[in-house]
Amino acid sequence: MAWQSLLSDLLPQYGNLPGHTALDAIERAIARALSKTFGVPFAVRLNQKLEIWKVPPDGEIEEFTERRFSTKMRRYILFEIENELRAAQVVLECDKLLSLKGKVVTGIVKRTDTKGNVLVEMELVDLFERYILMGECPPRFQPPHERRRYLPGDTRIWYVTSVKPVAGRNNARVLVQLSRVARHLPAILLTGQSGIDRITYIRRLPGSESHLVSDQLIPKEAIASVKKELKEDVRVQVLS
Repeated sequence: MAWQSLLSDLLPQYGNLPGHTALDAIERAIARALSKTFGVPFAVRLNQKLEIWKVPPDGEIEEFTERRFSTKMRRYILFEIENELRAAQVVLECDKLLSLKGKVVTGIVKRTDTKGNVLVEMELVDLFERYILMGECPPRFQPPHERRRYLPGDTRIWYVTSVKPVAGRNNARVLVQLSRVARHLPAILLTGQSGIDRITYIRRLPGSESHLVSDQLIPKEAIASVKKELKEDVRVQVLS
């Protein structure tokens, strides 16, 4: 296996990964593939060349050369490398997106799956970088009057409850979990519409009514906009 050629083909697909992170991921993947195949631990170092050592628990360390790889083994190692690089990329993306937690985002409904989860596409811009994220709003985070009524193409505002990496059998991704029932959602939307801070949540019954307090008079247009978005009555008490 021509490792320099492999790296030049693979790494551009994961261009956001720092070099040391990518190399660490590749070393882990090769060691894991060999350990699963031969049933003993392996140590791997990839620098100018690939160095492999078999490390049996009750025996001497033995150098293991690439010439001992079968064609099937090479394919398996490549499969493990791509999985490990993908997982490292997801962790990096997740770290960048953690700041979204507790904020609101605009997203377009793509579809609702068989479990009732609403899959949402969000476009985010960070300085000069634009990227598309997929979010998921489970039924328990959907107001009763909206469940099963989300249509593809609907644009809604969503509250981000969590951002975390998740791993499937052969893939990894960032899961952005969304909510339309978060108690702070009306206050955040009202602050965005009015530009007035210190709007505080008191009580919310999603789809029915929200009660908030503010130390300033909120423009009626801002309140009307939030009512329209949430399809619920928004009542604001002004503290004198």
